[in-house]
Amino acid sequence: MGSCAKLHKSKKMTKETREIKGEVEGWSNEPRDFHSNNMGSRGVKIENEWHNVINKLPELEKLDKDFPKGSFIKFTEEKNVRGYWDVKGDIEKVEKDKAYPKDMKEFPSKYTAEFSAEKNKDILFQVAFKGSVKLMNQFFGKPKESVIDIDDLCKWTLNTTEKLYKGMKEKKLKLQEKGEW
Repeated sequence: MGSCAKLHKSKKMTKETREIKGEVEGWSNEPRDFHSNNMGSRGVKIENEWHNVINKLPELEKLDKDFPKGSFIKFTEEKNVRGYWDVKGDIEKVEKDKAYPKDMKEFPSKYTAEFSAEKNKDILFQVAFKGSVKLMNQFFGKPKESVIDIDDLCKWTLNTTEKLYKGMKEKKLKLQEKGEW
């Protein structure tokens, strides 16, 4: 994990929590609407890692104004039942010296470089899988007269994911070679 984080188990429940501190690199463009109780989620990027904020939509919409890019913040995250981390409680604005331990002179480069390559592979794979699912919905999502074999559909999706992943990876390398990445 790229940001300053401390992992611990909550004493009340067996839910895992961690404290995150760091510089806001950006926010997702807009909140994702859950279409229930005016709730949604919005991503915040801190030290090359995305974090999920769940709240009422009006609160989510103003987060980028309350904590603009370059702000230093801290919050607690809790692992949900699906294994994802969600911000629990309030986000606090902090001074830079409170966001990082004193031994961190050149953050984030010293601490995040080792995580970046692996994280980028994960993100690239997620994008490829999402793309193949969208393609699958376009090709197979409309009612057909014939029956669709679920095994064939899964194989098609996985093969398409692999092709998209490899294609994006190759394109990234070519752009890097040209100095355009």
